[in-house]
Amino acid sequence: PHHPESWGGLSSCLRPALKWEAVKVYLNLGVGGILLLSEWWFLEMLALVIGTFGVVSLSNHTIATQVIVAEFAMAQGLGAALSVRVGATVSQNALDISVSSLPHYESHGDIAST
Repeated sequence: PHHPESWGGLSSCLRPALKWEAVKVYLNLGVGGILLLSEWWFLEMLALVIGTFGVVSLSNHTIATQVIVAEFAMAQGLGAALSVRVGATVSQNALDISVSSLPHYESHGDIAST
């Protein structure tokens, strides 16, 4: 119950989406997200393995995992807050930043040799 000029049906949407070139582009973009989830997957699999060692081992692992998550959340929150603050400041033209005003550091291998 639709007008053919307004929507060509589900097949008109699926055919372009399932072309191999479009799928390759999607997978190339999605690999980064998969890698981001790999840490979470590792912690989940580790919890399952540690669960076979007993309640005390699993409890210790859970405490350590929660500490890691809390520390990451604080760092992520601080980063997001600073990003918003810098973005708001730059958008208000409160910072007059030009490339010529930034300090120029020459690299002659001094840092690597010290």
